[in-house]
Amino acid sequence: MFGYIVVNQQEMKFKEFVIEFEKGNRPELNEGQINCFFRYSCEYGHLNMAKWLWEISDSSINIHANNESTFSISCINGNLSIAKWLWE
Repeated sequence: MFGYIVVNQQEMKFKEFVIEFEKGNRPELNEGQINCFFRYSCEYGHLNMAKWLWEISDSSINIHANNESTFSISCINGNLSIAKWLWE
């Protein structure tokens, strides 16, 4: 359904989050989940989700962490709309 290979528990939680998000539910998240799910959202091409996570984080997400890895993985995976948004 998602085309993801779940390699750890965080990815499994992200998969569950995607299902809830697509249903219109906005579950409460802690700061660590917001940061992690933001990276996954960018990696897997969920632009609206990434924007929502950015908004609820009060811009506390460091999009430049780990040598711009969020931007890089967005480009590598062909998620150019996300890469463009991150660049702005």
